Formats: sequence, structure tokens, C-alpha cells
Amino acid sequence: MVKEKLDNRPNYTCPVCFRTRKDNGKWCLYCGCPHEFESEQHRQQWEEEHKIENYPPGVIICGNCGKRAFLGALGLCNLCYAKIHNRSYRRKYPGKVRDSRLKYEFGITKKEYDSMLVRQGGGCGICGRTKQKSGRALAVDHDHNTGEIRGILCGNCNLMLGYAQDSTEILQRAIDYLTGVEEE
Repeated sequence: MVKEKLDNRPNYTCPVCFRTRKDNGKWCLYCGCPHEFESEQHRQQWEEEHKIENYPPGVIICGNCGKRAFLGALGLCNLCYAKIHNRSYRRKYPGKVRDSRLKYEFGITKKEYDSMLVRQGGGCGICGRTKQKSGRALAVDHDHNTGEIRGILCGNCNLMLGYAQDSTEILQRAIDYLTGVEEE
């Protein structure tokens, strides 16, 4: 029902950027101009104010998202450039990205991470799983109140502790529930 309503909207061509899309409101999503101008004079005034020449040096229309923004590189805005650059950098140097993330988020090095993993027997501190199904590295578990690192966990066990709000009472009730112990 909702999809039919969205598909039945009339097409709208923006008077400023000339992009055609489904009409969904009073403003163009690409350039921000109003759909209907009060008069031709208002339209000309708006176009004059929003000409690219009237913006400071370095402002472009991004070749990826179409929005006006400061030039990043390759004719893209900074945000689009960062997304594309980060994606390719992560593929090229996955170890460097992991190392810097460990240092930034937890204050530990890759060697410290590896030594904690060895102390735990090479796997998750709770279930012992050595690899995650997703292929991602095991997570660093830390106390959210103190920031102290507790160990290395797989994603499922880390989420379990998070959903239990690191509460031993909630986890004990879950154990009692699974083992069938009734509350008295």
C-alpha cells in the first residue's frame, strides 16, 4: 500500500539543478531549492544567490552525491572522498587499521591483544570459539564504567554481556532459566 503511494507520486524536475525524481515535499533533496517560487523574480534571486560562483573558493558540486560542498579530491566532497578512500585503504592495509583501532579505542597494541588471546587459550574467554562465523577478529571486552579491559570475546558472547548490561544477577537468572531451576 505504502509502496504504491510512493510509486504513484508525480515526477518532479528541479528548476535549478534539473534533476528529475519523485516529488516528496517542498524542497529539492539535491540542491535545496524550493519547489515552487513565489514569483519569477523570487526564482531568479534564489538562483543568483546559489550560483556556484557566489560560494567561497573550493566549493563544488560533488560528483558522487550531487550536493554542494568543499572540494575533497577527485571532484568529490570530503565525506564521499573519505568513504571511498577509507574503504580502499582498509582493503589494502587491514592490519594497520586493526592496530590503530586497538590503540585508539582500548589503548593496547596488537602484541598485548595477542598475549591476552594466548592466556585465554587462543579463543573466546567464555565459549572458547577461536573464530567468528563472520570472519571478524574476536572483540576486546571492557568494563564500560571503568574502561578496564576484561579479556577477548567472540561477538555473540560480547553481545550477550552487553544485553545483560554486565549484570551478574541477570546472567545468573538466565542460567537458572536454562537449567530449569525455579525461583522460591
